[in-house]
Amino acid sequence: VLTAALAQTHDTELTTGITFNLALAHRKQGRLDKALESLTQIQRLDPGRTDIDANRLQILEEAARFDEAAESMETMLARDPKNASLHSQYNHLLYQLGREEEFLKSYDRAPKTLELQFGKALFLVAAERGEEAYAVYSDILTREPDDHNALIGQATALNLMGRHDEAVQILDRASARY
Repeated sequence: VLTAALAQTHDTELTTGITFNLALAHRKQGRLDKALESLTQIQRLDPGRTDIDANRLQILEEAARFDEAAESMETMLARDPKNASLHSQYNHLLYQLGREEEFLKSYDRAPKTLELQFGKALFLVAAERGEEAYAVYSDILTREPDDHNALIGQATALNLMGRHDEAVQILDRASARY
């Protein structure tokens, strides 16, 4: 039905709407390559349309096309470097793929917002990279000296480095403040 409707319209907005629904139908049917083709067609018809990016990423990941998913995320991050959720998704994928040389570099290319710095620090803690996490939390505390999440993060990083006494001192100071 959708394919027949596409053949009968010359309206770009209607065509992209039908094609988007066709992509969703293909995806539900497990025809992931056809779904991606439909999304690519939408981008050709309406290059400024970015609302399909999330669907493309989900389909690429479902199809185990992880390198393409990473490339798409890089393009999206270039357009929206403050998108903390996308940074998290991208770096999670890189970590899972073992792409250590690229892991967390997107945060270095992005503006130093608190949300992005916390995101990077959490990844560093999860990867047990205490010294780097400590540096990020210290940077946050330079800008926001009373941020209790950064203080707790800094203590966590110190514990990762085996500097337990210093971690306890930070936590004691933090608990005295709050």
